[in-house]
Amino acid sequence: MSSPLPPTTPKPDNTKLTIDGVEVEFTPGTTLIQAAKKIGKYIPHFCYHEGLSIVGQCRMCFVEVEGAPKLATACSTPAAPGMKVHTQSEKVKSGQNATLEFTLLNHPLDCPICDRGGECKLQDYTYEFGPPLSRMIEEKYERDKHRPVSEQVYLDQERCILCTRCVRFSSEVDGRNELVVNQRGHSNVIDVFEGRPMQSNFSGNVVDLCPVGALTAKDFRFAARPWELKKHEGLCTGCSHGCNIEIHTKHRHPGIVRPDKLPPTPTIQRLMPKENLQVNDWWMCDKGRWGYHFHNQAEERITEIQIRRSPGSSLEPVSLREFQTLLTSSPQAQQADWEFWISDDQPHEGISWAKELMESWKSRGRKVRGLNPNGFSDKFLSTWKNKSAAPLWAGVADLSQPKVIVSSFDYRELEKIAPLVSLKLGQRLRKGQIAWEKRSSEALHNSKDNLEETLYLVSPPRDESSLRSFETLPANSKFLILWERSNARGLVSEGITPIESLLNSIKGQSPKGPVFLFSQTTQNGMPRELEEYLKKAPFVIVADSMNSNLVNHRADAVLPLVPLYETRATLTNLLGLRQVSEGVHLNHPNVASVRRGGEAVASALRLL
Repeated sequence: MSSPLPPTTPKPDNTKLTIDGVEVEFTPGTTLIQAAKKIGKYIPHFCYHEGLSIVGQCRMCFVEVEGAPKLATACSTPAAPGMKVHTQSEKVKSGQNATLEFTLLNHPLDCPICDRGGECKLQDYTYEFGPPLSRMIEEKYERDKHRPVSEQVYLDQERCILCTRCVRFSSEVDGRNELVVNQRGHSNVIDVFEGRPMQSNFSGNVVDLCPVGALTAKDFRFAARPWELKKHEGLCTGCSHGCNIEIHTKHRHPGIVRPDKLPPTPTIQRLMPKENLQVNDWWMCDKGRWGYHFHNQAEERITEIQIRRSPGSSLEPVSLREFQTLLTSSPQAQQADWEFWISDDQPHEGISWAKELMESWKSRGRKVRGLNPNGFSDKFLSTWKNKSAAPLWAGVADLSQPKVIVSSFDYRELEKIAPLVSLKLGQRLRKGQIAWEKRSSEALHNSKDNLEETLYLVSPPRDESSLRSFETLPANSKFLILWERSNARGLVSEGITPIESLLNSIKGQSPKGPVFLFSQTTQNGMPRELEEYLKKAPFVIVADSMNSNLVNHRADAVLPLVPLYETRATLTNLLGLRQVSEGVHLNHPNVASVRRGGEAVASALRLL
């Protein structure tokens, strides 16, 4: 009979620590501020940001670690097994109090006129952790105030607390090094390098990052107070990347009549990025951020069904019955072979409506050539079918995987087409994680390429030559088409060629019959080639949310849609990710009537 085994001492769990008495599991490399976040414990901080390097210089995130002689900064202290951390001890409170007193020594008392008022970390922390009175009796330093450092960003050096978030963004994320710390010691100031104005296409992000009012946006200055704004989740429509955003709106009270007597539509005051590590991290580009103003032009909204009774006359509002009569009695509208055109900004909901209407009309004897009908369209869709098994063509692209990027652009040129693709790949390039090879669009593929590690960035094929070049890529290659419009990739996924691939082939051409355009206005406007093509149609119906040159001077009938930022819309971004924009939630009668009218028009059109 064997003797019993000696008792064993249980081994300590090497992945746990306690924060304010609560046990926390962590993985190696986790910092104390990240471990605290896992249990919902907020540690105040200025300089720390998940998307930037850790510098530990603001000293606001002090915590007490049992056994350590001094307070530790939670942002830079790695979690260790068995640690006992306190975030609310008297020693911590005293350290935070002293940090804030030092930070406030030269800070101006201009909170009432500061655009950051109401969403300022310094305000909040001073109220919660700061000293009740200031002991500062000396004159405060005077520095530059309200100085433009770019076309859209203003700098107030007196308000700056030198957290250097903006400097690190400019260096690490954008890579332009346009913002720097000048001078030494107590004379330190944030400024633009050598006095040169910022040229960054992502400059608005430094305004978001600034925890105080040192960097403010010209676009939002003195426009509204944060507590006046309502926040709505949405998707940016500035390009095809589909950055996740918050839409901040200011609403006029329904009982207050506008000076122009128009309905009390909401006003978008700003767009701000919303964190999504799969899509846009914490950032967005300036084009999308400041490209929303078209939406605020209430006088340009289409809110009623309108028809043009004769060429050269003005559009006039009519009832649904009058619209039906026009469509069934007009000789031009009765011509064979309708063409249905869907804009690259139309969401999936609009595509479904167009498809359903097309099938309904066909079942009743009307002839419809198809959706975005064109000879080149057929060739493109055939190529798509052959290539659709490729990893980054049919699936969701992961920009963190490739080690070699092959493109006809360098990454700075790419900013004009796909800004966030350029930003994300640019960071990896500067870290040495990828290599970038610029080749002509006709010779992207090289037989020596390692297809497992290579990503080809391809411009949308727009003619037979570019389509042939595209077809030369190996079947198992990873490639990404750089669509420019917000739902161009979505059209492809539904078996429709995006209009941006058809612009060359419709030049100088005319529609073969009447046209129904399913459009959706964004900051990009309508392509000139498409507008010229549609002007030649014998009869044109436009469904859109805003007026355009085509609507005002050529459309025979106009149907109202709710603007894209004001409706729930599903869009597929160029990475292949299908996303939903919740849009601005409205209750005022104007939008409700457009929605009801749209449903009635959709039902009536199916029966024609």
